[in-house]
This record gives sequence, structure tokens and C-alpha cells, in this order.
Amino acid sequence: MTVADLVGLPPTFDFKNEDIVEVAKKFEEAKKANQHLLLDECQLLDDVKAKVEVVDLFIPEMPPVVKEQAHSRGRRRRPTTSP
Repeated sequence: MTVADLVGLPPTFDFKNEDIVEVAKKFEEAKKANQHLLLDECQLLDDVKAKVEVVDLFIPEMPPVVKEQAHSRGRRRRPTTSP
């Protein structure tokens, strides 16, 4: 039996020198809020955060440089060639 077992976490959970009780609370909160996810395979609190983070892949945010380049390239006209 490990300390992680005692607080309801997976047996090999790594606390990374953080407060054990606080980590266990955060884990349980994430588990309650995301019952559709299997969090028992997570070994770090960072793993839990990565699994529950919501990322909207349908609305990607382009960096300003990319937006600027895309906009300026759209304005350029290619020279027409006559057959």
C-alpha cells in the first residue's frame, strides 16, 4: 500500500513534492467534474490537467504574423500570361 492509495489516488501517483491532501482534492474535483474521462491512469497532476483541458479545435487562433502574411498574399495579383 502506498501513500497515494491512502488518499484515493492511483498507487504510483507522483506528488512532485506538493501537498498530498491538496493534490488529492484537485484530483477528486477533476474526477467529479469530468466523469466521462478515465483519470485513474494519470500519474501526475499535470496529466490530469492535460486530460481535462478543453481545446476547441474548430476555432484555431492564428498568430498575428500568419494572419498578416495570409492577408497580404491575398492582395497580390499574379501576372496574367497570354497563351
